[in-house]
Amino acid sequence: MDKINEIIELMKNVETSQIIDVIVAIAILILFMIMSSGISYFVIRIFFKKVRKEDIKESLLYKTVRIFLNFLGIYIALRILKLTEEQYTFINKCFRIVVIWSVVSSISGILELRILALERKENSFNKKDKFASKVVATIIKITLYVIAAYLSFKEFNYDLGGIAAGLGIGGAIVALAAQNVVKQILAGLAIISDKPFEIGDWIEVGDVAGTVEAITWRSTKIRTTKDTIVTMDNNELIISNIINWGKIEKRVFKTELKLPLETEEKIVEKVMNRIKFILRYNEDIIKDTIRVNLSEIQENALNISIYLETSIVNYGEYLKFCNHLNLTILNILESQGVSLAYPGQNIYIKEDKRQTEESKSTNKNVEEKKKISPIKVKNTEKDIKSNEFKEEKND
Repeated sequence: MDKINEIIELMKNVETSQIIDVIVAIAILILFMIMSSGISYFVIRIFFKKVRKEDIKESLLYKTVRIFLNFLGIYIALRILKLTEEQYTFINKCFRIVVIWSVVSSISGILELRILALERKENSFNKKDKFASKVVATIIKITLYVIAAYLSFKEFNYDLGGIAAGLGIGGAIVALAAQNVVKQILAGLAIISDKPFEIGDWIEVGDVAGTVEAITWRSTKIRTTKDTIVTMDNNELIISNIINWGKIEKRVFKTELKLPLETEEKIVEKVMNRIKFILRYNEDIIKDTIRVNLSEIQENALNISIYLETSIVNYGEYLKFCNHLNLTILNILESQGVSLAYPGQNIYIKEDKRQTEESKSTNKNVEEKKKISPIKVKNTEKDIKSNEFKEEKND
C-alpha cells in the first residue's frame, strides 16, 4: 500500500504538459521505428536503381540508414522532454558520435553497393577489377574508421597526445619488424595497378609456371602442371621477369628433322610434301604461317626445318597439339622408310714417321728370313747325303 500511495503522490505532482511531452516523444519514436525501413529503402533505390531489392535489404548502407533513423527518433523524442542542460549536452555529444559513425558506415555501404552494381554488368568487371576495387574500398574504410574513432574521442575531450606519441613509437617498432610485410603489400598494390596478369592466366616466373588462382595483398598463388599450389611473394614477383602466356593470341611450333646424308632426293621431297599436306588440313594451324624447307646440308645430315603458328593458347591444349603433331611426323618418316640421322664424328689418328719406318724394316726382315730358310734346309739335306756317300766309299 505504501508504494502505491507513493506512486499516486508522484502522479499528482506530474504536470499535464509533461505527460503530453512523454506521449508525443513515444509517438515520435514509434513513428520513426515504423517508417525507418521504408524510408531507407526508398532513399537507396533513388541512387541505385539497378540493384536488386534483396541486395539492398542485405546491404550495409540500408542497415546504417535504418539504424540512424531510429537514433534520430530517439534524439528528437529526448529533445521534446524537459531535461537539464547537462543532460542535453551529453545527448548532443552522443548524437554527434552517432552521426559520425553513420556517415562512415554509409560511405562503406555505398562502396559495397557500387561494386555489386558493377558486377551485374556483363563483360565489364573481371576478377582482377573486382579485387582491385575491394582493395581500394578496404583502404578507404580503414581510413574513415580511424578518423571516426579520433573524432569520437575528441567529443568527450580525451587527450590523444600521449596516445599518439605512444602509437608513434610503437608504430616505428612495428614498421621495422614488419618491413617485409609492408613491401609485400606495396608490391601487391603495384601488381593490382599494373595488371601484368589476371586470375586464370598462365604465367611463367623463373622455374615456376602455372595458372594464377589467387592474388592477395601479400602473395600470389600459382597452380603448376603437377597440380600443386606455389605461393610466391608479391615482392619477389614484381622484381622478376614475368611471361604471361594467357595474353597471347597464338603459339609457335618449330622443330628440325635431321635426315641421313645418303637419303635420296626423291625421298626427301616426298617427306616434305607429305608434311605440308598434313599441316594444311589441320584446323588448329594458321595456314599462312606453315614453313617446311630443306634449310641446310650439314656434314652428317640433311636439315629440314618446320615452322608454324597455332591458334591454341591454352598451355595444356598446346602440349597435346605438339604431341599429336610430333607423332604424325614420325609416322610420315616411318612410312617413307626414313630414319633420323644420329650425330657422328670422323676421327683421324696421326702416326709417327719413325715408328712407321721401323715397322716397315722389321716386316722386310721377316719376309727375307722366310725366303732364306727353305734354301738352307735344302743345302743341309744335300750335305747329309754327300757325307753318307763318302762314308760308303771309304768302306
